[in-house]
Amino acid sequence: MSDFASKLKKLRKKRGLRQIDLAQELGLSQTTIANYEQNNRFPKQEILNQIAGYFNVSLDYLLGRTKMKEISSDIDSTIDIENKEDTFIKLRKNYFNLLLKGKKREASQLILGVIKQGITIKEIYLHVFEPALYEVGKLWERNKISVAHEHYFTHATLSIIDQLYPYIENNQKKDYSIVAVTSIGESHYLGLRMVADFFEMEGWNSYYLGINTPTDSIIKYIEEKKADILIISATLPFNVNGVTNLIKAVSSAKEIKTIVGGQAFMYDKNSWKKTGADAYATNAQSAVEIAKDLVNDKT
Repeated sequence: MSDFASKLKKLRKKRGLRQIDLAQELGLSQTTIANYEQNNRFPKQEILNQIAGYFNVSLDYLLGRTKMKEISSDIDSTIDIENKEDTFIKLRKNYFNLLLKGKKREASQLILGVIKQGITIKEIYLHVFEPALYEVGKLWERNKISVAHEHYFTHATLSIIDQLYPYIENNQKKDYSIVAVTSIGESHYLGLRMVADFFEMEGWNSYYLGINTPTDSIIKYIEEKKADILIISATLPFNVNGVTNLIKAVSSAKEIKTIVGGQAFMYDKNSWKKTGADAYATNAQSAVEIAKDLVNDKT
């Protein structure tokens, strides 16, 4: 068995993953993983990078050229946090390039480093994560990168967001609550997660339910939490109908203000109005500001 084949099998088993589990994480087929481990096939460079990034090991380690697992750092240490505009441009570029190369650990080090220097979580969300995710989505739409790259980028960013959670500072607690969900059938959720985190940072009671939550469960949860705002996200245009159906079902059972958002509404600027929503938010910050106005209108 080649060094790569044996290393891949060892790393997978150490994580407690089946071949099908690893395949789903990387956007590959189970047969492909099996062929790699049986030394019947060898991955292209981009897949090698992705595997190394997923397991947080160097390519040299993965290929058996060294016993050292650590990845060397090429983080731009010239970032000057006093110049915010320049900082965000460099951060976004470095973060984007690192993840496209499969270097999740270095991307994490980059973000945690500037957080410790005074850049806020909100600024990272607005000026690094949101535009980077939008750009990687556009590259995928134009067939410039594979779905594997897009999935890796998304899951790596979610992992880094989880690392940032201890750094989130809540403002003075408010008496308002939001419930955040995606439309039925929508598989993209990371933007919505960031929106929910933004509300938590603003002191709201924020309940993120993620993807494919049944409508009746959403309604019951809204009632249980006495939610003031329902936020619904859709990334792909064909999921807009799902947003419309959800708003109709919720509105017939409970009086609540709704905000919609996501890339699905960027193709037609007026499409959100057809869903029956009360408002459309372009990003996490605008969602918070709009929600404040909506709850003030209720009082």
